[in-house]
Amino acid sequence: MARQTIVRRSGIWEPAVTATAETKQILAVQAGWRVVHASFRHDTAAAATTDSTAELGDGDDTDGYIAAADLELRTAGTYSNGAGAYLATAGGKLYSVADTLDIKYTVPTAAGAVRPKIHWTVGLVQEWPH
Repeated sequence: MARQTIVRRSGIWEPAVTATAETKQILAVQAGWRVVHASFRHDTAAAATTDSTAELGDGDDTDGYIAAADLELRTAGTYSNGAGAYLATAGGKLYSVADTLDIKYTVPTAAGAVRPKIHWTVGLVQEWPH
């Protein structure tokens, strides 16, 4: 059996405006690749009076990798690991067609003055060439 190498991709995300929900494409995934890991490291928490969340998913499932990380309850340096359906049961998701990974930011009640900041990391394995 051939050895497969996990490729790590990461970046920093914060909402453009704290009071406006958004979905931001963070990574293009080519056909033939499997996402096997996803996590957030919370660098800056949202203001304490907010109720904002961030999810990590794709075009099929907005929280397929990370479901509703509560942004005001997380202190700097804490992590949200992949608890979405793709990683919970299936060992990741193999993409048969290209897609993007997206962070969905939701502000259901009041927005605070502090923009949350997240360092995201994703692990991928190429299963077959495209």
